[in-house]
Amino acid sequence: MKFYILCILLSLSITTVSPLLSDETDQTKFTECEGGPYPNTITNILISPNPLVIGQSASYTFNGTRNVEILKGSTIGFLIIDENYETILETKDDFCSIVETTNEKCPLPIGDYEFTYGLNIYSNKESSPENLDKPPKTCLYQLIIRDPKDIILSCIQGPVDLSYVFTASNNGF
Repeated sequence: MKFYILCILLSLSITTVSPLLSDETDQTKFTECEGGPYPNTITNILISPNPLVIGQSASYTFNGTRNVEILKGSTIGFLIIDENYETILETKDDFCSIVETTNEKCPLPIGDYEFTYGLNIYSNKESSPENLDKPPKTCLYQLIIRDPKDIILSCIQGPVDLSYVFTASNNGF
């Protein structure tokens, strides 16, 4: 009887390990960055919404396996560049400060994980009425996790669609 209950609990935990990334059709394509393999692997990533919209909020969820601990002082960076190699978005945040909002503490131990992070998509380029009529363009994203000594622990990159939304200013009309 105890064995039967253990089997049921084990099967339930396996099916709920990655509820956000269970549908392969929703996952974002990626490859490991040049210079890999890196010690901590990223197995899946989902960037949402698709396409990303400049001026709006977005998020990404990724999972994988940590083969080395993530120590206090580690960073997580997210970069989007366009076809002309111009930076659309570049963020770099303290990884441990972010995970502490989910009641975890650094060092993060070796093992499997899933993590969701929010972004505000912005651009140095002005939005214009012409951009409203254009279809989304495909850019390159890169996600990099570095330890306190700036050693890359994880790095993936891939295509992401990006769209502009024209926001009319209120000029008294």
